[in-house]
Amino acid sequence: MTADKPTDAPAFHSSRAHGSGWFGPGKLPTTRFILFGGDRCGKSILVELLLQYGLVVCDRNLLANRCFFPLWHLHRQALRSQVDLYGFQLSSNDVLEGQRLREPSDFLQLLHQQGYCIIHLHRQDIMRHAVALLKAQQPLAVPTLKRQPIEIPPDALLAQLAQLEQQRLEETAILAPVPHLRITYETDLLDPNQHPQTTQRLSEFLGESWSSQPRINLRLVHHQIADLIANYDEVRQALEQSDYAYVLSARSMQLVI
Repeated sequence: MTADKPTDAPAFHSSRAHGSGWFGPGKLPTTRFILFGGDRCGKSILVELLLQYGLVVCDRNLLANRCFFPLWHLHRQALRSQVDLYGFQLSSNDVLEGQRLREPSDFLQLLHQQGYCIIHLHRQDIMRHAVALLKAQQPLAVPTLKRQPIEIPPDALLAQLAQLEQQRLEETAILAPVPHLRITYETDLLDPNQHPQTTQRLSEFLGESWSSQPRINLRLVHHQIADLIANYDEVRQALEQSDYAYVLSARSMQLVI
């Protein structure tokens, strides 16, 4: 699906509760986008791909806290960016908890009408996604040349898996009626060999014309999931006795950053 290109002066919309009336003077970025998805889904890699083609601003946490007029707030940030390619990160938690919207799909459709191209960042492997999130929550260790396995409390992993399942259901429901482009972490971002095809899809979706090939240096290594978790036997036993035993049947080896 291809989103319409934005205009310099967004049109009025009947939903004034979102602050979508007059935004004030100024030139909006030529291309505006939303990176919709949770943490550790490849946002930094995608932004780095976009940076190959010019100055890009991608804001974070714009709607994490309640805004009385979220559209006006977003528009003001876009005007301040002073770039041609502007975006911001958005999660289901932002619209459901941060903004407490009863109809989050309507809000995203309104953003689409205002010229925002919605890119959904998705991870296939829920187990590795959960491990990555739990690892990010741990205190920073002393850097070493060798990637160190981490100790993961089984209860914390089960809670994280439940949260990710709920997040996936919410994202599917919110995005169902909204035009968007899905970018999958494992197949579109993790393998540098796929970056040219991913960039081509992005350029077509955003209505841009990019001819050069992207070059991103990623430090990738092969790791079995058992090598990432120090107490893997304990974790595996807990998973086998839970509703998430299915995650153990996923691929045992995969490129990771």
